[in-house]
Amino acid sequence: MTLGQKIKEARIERKMTQRDVVGDYITRNMLSKIENDSATPSVKTLEHIAKVLNLPAGYFMSDLTTDDGEPSGITGARKAYKAGNYPAALDMINAVDLAKTSHEDEACLLHAKCCTGIAEQAYHDGDVTRARACARDALKHNAAGLYFDLRCELVCCEILMLCAIQLESQSEYRQYEKRYLAESSKGNIAESFSIIQALFVSGRDGLATGLKLLENIHAENISDPWVRAMYMLLSARAKIEAGDIDGAIKLLETAEIEAGKNGGKLIKSEIYSYLERCHKAKDNFRMAYHYATLRLEI
Repeated sequence: MTLGQKIKEARIERKMTQRDVVGDYITRNMLSKIENDSATPSVKTLEHIAKVLNLPAGYFMSDLTTDDGEPSGITGARKAYKAGNYPAALDMINAVDLAKTSHEDEACLLHAKCCTGIAEQAYHDGDVTRARACARDALKHNAAGLYFDLRCELVCCEILMLCAIQLESQSEYRQYEKRYLAESSKGNIAESFSIIQALFVSGRDGLATGLKLLENIHAENISDPWVRAMYMLLSARAKIEAGDIDGAIKLLETAEIEAGKNGGKLIKSEIYSYLERCHKAKDNFRMAYHYATLRLEI
């Protein structure tokens, strides 16, 4: 059965007209061409149709192959992944019956990379449970296929270490730290790992001990905005402990700018919390209220 036939069959089974399906998203003429296989829908169009029909996008790609025999689900998943739409790509991969193809290794890699992207976003959005589950799934699939991806492995270990810090699980942190160090021996230790280590040690042995791990790192040399924001946040906490509230505010305001680039909700919430605390200490209740409001809005 072709893609167009599957879409038409699903629509008729639900007793829906073409007008019911297209809504304001695409034209009825375009849907007609798609159903007649004279036009190929984009990933976003396929997602729209699937949503209206109450089906996963991957349903339409299962059991379909391209002219060279590649499952259409993998072709669609690759396009969705490149577009940054990791959940849709994952749906398409999961709909493919890999036992009937010779593309299992690429599917494992795509699955791992999609789960990594979802885990990164979930962690930065503050959904530690989902981030942890997706990162573990990514590690499993990354190891299962022929095309092992080192970056995927390291990023997932970092996410799982961060999740372990949030969940206050030292044993889990050590598990993924060991795995990270074993793999990173093949390349350089990332700046992000140094920050994660400092966070863990700060929680276990105190902030001063954690900051000692960052003595050779300078903010202006850090390339990643999230890492810069975390570095400044830790430094600001040290200023607060030393009673230098003005210095802490300056660092936190810079951290807020860096976090705004791609830091996500979790770090922004923590920055706002410390800014609220600092302004309260200076009896500047207007600014304290401002940051309390920003934190609650996240």
